[in-house]
Amino acid sequence: MRGEDKGELIHDVEKIYKQADEGRFGKFERVMCLRGDVRMTLPQMIHGSTGCVERNRVVFPWLMGLDSDWVLELAECGTWKSVARAHLLMRPVKMRPWGIGHEFSVGEEGFEGVVEIMGVTALGDALVGRRTWDRAGVLMERDAILGSDERLAWKTIERGRARMKVAWKEAFETMVRVEMEEYGEDSFFVSQGLNK
Repeated sequence: MRGEDKGELIHDVEKIYKQADEGRFGKFERVMCLRGDVRMTLPQMIHGSTGCVERNRVVFPWLMGLDSDWVLELAECGTWKSVARAHLLMRPVKMRPWGIGHEFSVGEEGFEGVVEIMGVTALGDALVGRRTWDRAGVLMERDAILGSDERLAWKTIERGRARMKVAWKEAFETMVRVEMEEYGEDSFFVSQGLNK
């Protein structure tokens, strides 16, 4: 209504949260993410970032709602089928989760050193379209994590973390080997002094 809409679904608090808003809703509270923290939000919600003074590693899974007819909550992002296919083929999706194309060229082909990590958790597979949400394992993990039994939730989470740690290390080693073989002397890892 103020004429500040950028035509996107993301909104930076530093630019749109005015004194009048603060008077009405209160001071915008900063929440710092510490190492290992997970922050889940919706792109439509106002947000901000103070930057990071240290080396920062971030994973943006870009989760999206899916209704019972397999329609994504933001139609601008394509179809469930196109997103699931991108994950299956390990290729970039065409649109970011707020319906806008990528700022940088992502190409049509994937990274030659890409490796898959599948089957660590049923819920994780469902999140990237590798299993459907109605499978028994997915439902059991969902109910355990989101249920009222906190001990069961943490047991399920820790089991998934332990499996992921092993799978990630194995996949990383494979990726390094494949990347060095594919790029030879132009390999990042060769440039860092690693040998095949």
